[in-house]
Amino acid sequence: MTSLCSSIDAAKLTVIWVKTEAAKEELKSHALIQQAATQNLLRAIDGVKPEQLLLKYLPGVTPEDFRLLYRLLLIEPTGADLSAEVPTVSPRSSAPSKESSVAPDPAAAQGTRHLALVMTRLVSTHLGLAGMALTTSIGKAATVEELRDLARQLVGQIEARNGERVAADALKALRGLL
Repeated sequence: MTSLCSSIDAAKLTVIWVKTEAAKEELKSHALIQQAATQNLLRAIDGVKPEQLLLKYLPGVTPEDFRLLYRLLLIEPTGADLSAEVPTVSPRSSAPSKESSVAPDPAAAQGTRHLALVMTRLVSTHLGLAGMALTTSIGKAATVEELRDLARQLVGQIEARNGERVAADALKALRGLL
């Protein structure tokens, strides 16, 4: 299972992104996004400019920044025919996947994005800056299996830092999503 975002072949499909309500809160708090280039990208996304234009004119921004913002539920695609068949591209590879050439189930992608968002919020709440590497890994995870492995690490780190009771609460928050 891959996210909708990893199904978009930027060379063949112009994507226009729009901010979500969560993005507006993020721009005030800077709780999830620490990198200046990614924060600038989030500010510049307006539902009008295509991804390629933003990549061209915003220094330090990469396609992975769009994918991260999408996984964190801060942006969503608009103005593109996302129901069309496009090659599936892994976030770690630029080659089309052999397993499928159709866009993934949007409901499954939404579930994966929600799980990643909950995990990122748990990292922010319980680990702070000590969880920066884990937050990056969560943003790059492309499958539910990868997120499950990261969830185990997350609960372990929360237990080590905050104790068994807090880790049990975190696990409870993740149980219905895994």
